Amino acid sequence: MKIERSKNFIQFISRIVAVLMYITFIILYFFDIDIDINLLSKLVIIISISEIIMIGFNKRIKNIGLFTMFFLYNWVCMNGFVIAYFFDKSYINFTSLAKMAYLDNIYYPEAIIIANIVLLTFVLIAEFYTNKSNKKSSSSITTKTKNEIAINNSINEKGSKFVDRFTILILSIATIYLAYVIFSKRMFLQNYKYVLSIKSENPLLSHSNIITSLSIAMLFSSGTKKGIKIGSIVYLFTMLLHFSIGNRGEVLYSTVIILALYSLRFKTIKLKHIIIVGVILVTIIPMVRIMREGNMSLYNLNPLSSVGEVLCEEGFQISPFTYIVEYLHEGHNYTFGMTYLNSFLDFILRRVGLQSPFIGIEEYVIKMIMPYKGMAFSMIAELYYNFTIFGACFAYAIFSIFLRRIDQRIYYNEINVSQKALYSMIAVEMINLTRNDATTLPVYLAYTIIFYMMYKINLMRKKN
Repeated sequence: MKIERSKNFIQFISRIVAVLMYITFIILYFFDIDIDINLLSKLVIIISISEIIMIGFNKRIKNIGLFTMFFLYNWVCMNGFVIAYFFDKSYINFTSLAKMAYLDNIYYPEAIIIANIVLLTFVLIAEFYTNKSNKKSSSSITTKTKNEIAINNSINEKGSKFVDRFTILILSIATIYLAYVIFSKRMFLQNYKYVLSIKSENPLLSHSNIITSLSIAMLFSSGTKKGIKIGSIVYLFTMLLHFSIGNRGEVLYSTVIILALYSLRFKTIKLKHIIIVGVILVTIIPMVRIMREGNMSLYNLNPLSSVGEVLCEEGFQISPFTYIVEYLHEGHNYTFGMTYLNSFLDFILRRVGLQSPFIGIEEYVIKMIMPYKGMAFSMIAELYYNFTIFGACFAYAIFSIFLRRIDQRIYYNEINVSQKALYSMIAVEMINLTRNDATTLPVYLAYTIIFYMMYKINLMRKKN
């Protein structure tokens, strides 16, 4: 790899540390070397610091964009619990004994090693990948290109009124439907097991969550400033409704995208935005978790404790990763794309009243492999289960290049409004898959295509 010269000593050191840690973890994985979990946790902390420094000092990574938010969400899902538990061993009682059993699993360290090899690949590719178009964007562009960018700037600043009307309508319908189900089924502030049972009986709820996250991303990427303000008010009600029934993921996915798109489009994130997000993370999320368990007396306003709980809650995805590593060591084979194929086949065939022929085969259905019902998953784990560590690293290398290019094009207004809408909706599903399996992927893609086509049809109608 070509290492660019750095004028910043801290950045230079972080690159060296990251490369050394990358080599160390590769050796640990391929030579099957046992390592103490406390030492491994220390190495994870060192890796995390070097990754954050590299991203922070990389001038080609624009603001707190899609690349940064995707990395941070993946990082907290894979390393959050590892780091929190290292500093506070009382988190061994974070949830039930059955769910915490993975800590004694001999494959737990291996899952951590694999996850961090993939994450390091993602960051190092962005750090060392030379994108020639960056120079073109800054100084070597022609007058024609400058004029095109100026036109795009004007269009993007104004935004699309159609996007305003369309997304606010979708948001309003989804919010009203969510409120109707919550109050008609008496889900408000109820036990989360009851909430899950109602959700399983109402598949439209999942669809309303999907179109909500897609429409809010579309609005922030392509709507007008006035439309964004109105949509934000509607979305605030949606958030409160989700929190009232113990949902957090549906809110977090959208919030992450909103923050990234706002940063890229309007070129700034103010201190108040960071404070608001911080308050949500360290107060509301722990409170929602405890509400699920029906014991609000456990809640406290200790900021350090709240941060630890957030890291544990989001970082619990290392648990299913541990079980999938164990599953492979028990003699099962990598599936080479079959869990993805099964998801798409099941989605398509169910539309005509049929079922995927692979739906009953344990190896191809992630939920059947997990030790208890309702256990969430992660994109890194599923990529590893399908395509080995090489495939997972390759996929995240592609994600790294793709997200960095999209960030750049949105930041410099090098793409039109419809392209921004499309890329933002794709980013929504990438964030969602960070802590889910691929069963939702066909649904997200279907809605993305529908939303995008509706926007393009509107443009064609205007031209005619």
